[in-house]
Amino acid sequence: MGGLALALTLSLTGTLAACGGSDDDSAASDPTSSAAPTAEAETTTPEPTADSGGDAAGKPSRDDVIAGYTKVITGTAGANLPDDIVKQVVTCFVDELYEPASAQTLQAIADADPSGVDPADAQLFGDASTTCTAKITG
Repeated sequence: MGGLALALTLSLTGTLAACGGSDDDSAASDPTSSAAPTAEAETTTPEPTADSGGDAAGKPSRDDVIAGYTKVITGTAGANLPDDIVKQVVTCFVDELYEPASAQTLQAIADADPSGVDPADAQLFGDASTTCTAKITG
């Protein structure tokens, strides 16, 4: 079981991080990129909510991010993996990503849209992979 979890953890590192990088040039040259609405959402959502209900920075709920990430993973690398392994690994990743990641990245994950990941958050996926690999296999 540890081998499956490790394989899934390692595959998660590139699944969304690599996809976010492809948007880098278009976001920099497109003045209507989603960065402006994200900043606006941060200023128009003043009240914090419960942990599973998002936060004041316009982030989607953890539950929504977990559900979206699960869709991405089961649609690619984890299609043949046991649900409990996928849940364990995806939950660890979201726990590691949720606080430091931008609202844009978390919303893209919640929407199961890897192309919407903010390239500035790419390193967070590598960090989460290292942490989750240690937690799951240790």
